[in-house]
Amino acid sequence: MRRLFWKEWRERWGWLCFCALAVIATPLITQGHCYLALEWAVQTPWTFMPLLAALLAGLSGYGSELQGERAAFLYSRAVTWKQLLGAKILLGCACIVAATVVAAIVCRYTIHPAYLPFFMPRDVILGGSIWGGITMGCYLIGMGLSIAWPGLWGGILAGLLFIAMCVLPLYWFSQEDYGGPFFVFSGMATPLVAGVILARFGITLTAGARFRRFLLLIVLLLTGTLIVTLTPPGSRMARRVCEPLFSHSYMVVNPTGAYDCAMVGSIVAPRNQMYMVEMSSGRQLPVPVDTAQSPQSPIWINADHLLMTGGTGAERDGTYLIQVANGTVQTYRLQDSELQDLGLLCTRIVRSPDGKRIIICDSQSLRVLNIQTRRMQVIDRVQQDPDRYNSPFSECWWQSNAAVGYLDPVTEERIIVAVE
Repeated sequence: MRRLFWKEWRERWGWLCFCALAVIATPLITQGHCYLALEWAVQTPWTFMPLLAALLAGLSGYGSELQGERAAFLYSRAVTWKQLLGAKILLGCACIVAATVVAAIVCRYTIHPAYLPFFMPRDVILGGSIWGGITMGCYLIGMGLSIAWPGLWGGILAGLLFIAMCVLPLYWFSQEDYGGPFFVFSGMATPLVAGVILARFGITLTAGARFRRFLLLIVLLLTGTLIVTLTPPGSRMARRVCEPLFSHSYMVVNPTGAYDCAMVGSIVAPRNQMYMVEMSSGRQLPVPVDTAQSPQSPIWINADHLLMTGGTGAERDGTYLIQVANGTVQTYRLQDSELQDLGLLCTRIVRSPDGKRIIICDSQSLRVLNIQTRRMQVIDRVQQDPDRYNSPFSECWWQSNAAVGYLDPVTEERIIVAVE
């Protein structure tokens, strides 16, 4: 095995080092947040670089063995397919694990001082495990694809076909269904499974025959996954698996930069730990709202008020206005009970010229919130199936501090309504 490890390192050290450097550079560019707030880090484009580097490192896996029938020569020696596959997987995974540990150390010295109270072993292990696991998964997917066709471009072609086969079945799932994400997550394992089967039975075949068998295996595995996901037990399993994954952590800084609403550890904690952090002193101000079921980050509507969904104890679901003033946090539940899913459906917020009110566009209605009185006024609504990403009232504006204008989603007429 030592000689196999040395062989793999000599052939692929460039791709592996590129992957490791991309992982280590991530906390330098994102200031360490990637190990504490998954959602915040995803919004930084660089965080996709380690995933791309890991995928390319994996695609180089069987490049040498598939050139010039070297696999047949290699298997004529005292080397088994398990040893060869194991050397490729273990070397890449070891590089990713080592780079993730180094990145966690770098994160400790690059993170903003106000976030140091959150830099606890559990949170760091959680963040490192998430990003290390995702990076390792990309490497293993690339490794499976590298067996389909010789060369880097052959693996990329197989990957594009695989992505197309994963996306097309999403037609059967609605936006509110966890079956779609579960199918995609489960389908990510199919290239590795197909690659292992080919590594055992088809590595010495011609390129065309091996590629056809690879596609056949992918189709069979994805079809089986789709059938299981569409069954009632599969749907329940999809919700059980995917629902915690969509309980995001986040860090949302207010417009003045004085406060940051931070929530970490939501995937493993039974109740989210949410704080308002004073950026100047690093002091933590607890916020008694649990946002485990809210898939959207809180929204700062001005320098002192935050809009979010969640629950407090027995009142599990609701929409809350949080006020931060003089080092204290006040939480108010909005009086309009029809707005319980605001965090899920809110698509746009428009502040009034005097800053005392806001227009809230959700998937079915247009509302105005008086920030001072915390009362909600329904301006208009439509009866249609909700679309969580779009609002029929996206064309709206403040005509004045006391009037709202919008385009009727049916007639497209300009309508002006006085606000309370």
